[in-house]
Amino acid sequence: MQYTELEMLYQKHLVPFIRQVERELIDFPVHPALQEMYVQAVSGGKRFRASLCLLGFVVCGGDNLRSIIPAAMSLELLHKASLVHDDLVDGDRLRRGRPAFHALYGEAKAVVLGDLLVAMGYKALRALEVPPHVLQPVREAFEVAHFQLCQGELLELATAGCIDAFSHSSDIVYGKTACLIEKSLEIGGILAQGQPAHIEAVAKYGRIMGTCFQIINDMNNLTDLDHEVKGRSCGDLDDAKISYPLSVVKDMLEEGEFKSLWEALTGEDLLLRKGAVKRFGELMVSPEISGIIHRKVSELRDQARECLDALPMGKGRLILQTVGEEIFEEWFWRGDGHGEAKQQY
Repeated sequence: MQYTELEMLYQKHLVPFIRQVERELIDFPVHPALQEMYVQAVSGGKRFRASLCLLGFVVCGGDNLRSIIPAAMSLELLHKASLVHDDLVDGDRLRRGRPAFHALYGEAKAVVLGDLLVAMGYKALRALEVPPHVLQPVREAFEVAHFQLCQGELLELATAGCIDAFSHSSDIVYGKTACLIEKSLEIGGILAQGQPAHIEAVAKYGRIMGTCFQIINDMNNLTDLDHEVKGRSCGDLDDAKISYPLSVVKDMLEEGEFKSLWEALTGEDLLLRKGAVKRFGELMVSPEISGIIHRKVSELRDQARECLDALPMGKGRLILQTVGEEIFEEWFWRGDGHGEAKQQY
């Protein structure tokens, strides 16, 4: 079997750590009657945020990998909680092509189970054996990630359908996705007790990666490329959710044209709504719109490379760079290989 450079680095340097995180996640004590639901919720995925915590730790000079496992667990628990809740509020029946939690166990259990995972995330942090002056900023970073995650999700729901809310698109992107990726790297750097400039650089790198990742995710949804992994076509368009790609369309079209299209999308006439969804999908793949988004991704890639220049050389930095380059590649959101790329993280 042929591996890409990223896969080879992942297999050699990250897999043993991730396997240990997974074992300890499964062994996290919960009531026996809840074990099946809990395992269902935390299983699967590539443990991207746990991996980033490790990379932040290594890049900033850490060496005792075992010592950061509780932090990696806490980040995974918070992320998994967000997925359970996100699938529920979005009405997505599939997660990575498999039944979403609420589809298996019902909406009420999904609400409470997600809350339980968050509580377990905070509990996991208590197992960190670090001095108080290190533990405190770790907890603060985790709290910021939790706060921003909830705020971003709620802001997306609260602004859906509002034509005057496009100025909030960057806040939604940061809250929903970029902040947790940023804090995963930052927490690793803090636990390594790295230089402040290095911690700041890895955190900024994560914020840029997360921003790009959410733009890609939005494009995948708006162009129906994630139908097979979500089980729902153009869900964000159906719900008229604010996003960066839609803000690009808004800026490109004449005000009256966009307003008419938006009113059709958010109106009661099903035929007009269907036509608006189709039109928005066509605009997303048009050379004008896709070109702007491609340039945005390129801009983010350049900013990310500047962050890497501030970090010490080593395997951790190389893996981090390779992960970033995979995300910033145009094919990732254009559709070639989309199904696999979508499921990596």
